[in-house]
Amino acid sequence: SSQVKGSRQRAHSASTFAPSAVRRHDGDALLHVTEGEIHVHTPEAETATWWRAREGESVVIPQGFDYRIVNQSGQPARLISGSAPGYLA
Repeated sequence: SSQVKGSRQRAHSASTFAPSAVRRHDGDALLHVTEGEIHVHTPEAETATWWRAREGESVVIPQGFDYRIVNQSGQPARLISGSAPGYLA
């Protein structure tokens, strides 16, 4: 993880990674798929939802939402993720 002007950026790379732990950020999170496809689960949203993102697609998770990343395809997947700092009230 590297720090750039208050944001957090991270690159994930794995052939078939296990589901991530449930995550939450103080600011919006962006997940961009650079290879394969991923599924993003928002378990505590008004209705629990699964989102699929394929190569070249992105998912934005609003601040305060719980989510986890899952590779259900059985094929390699890579993504870049980043999160903004929390917004001022």
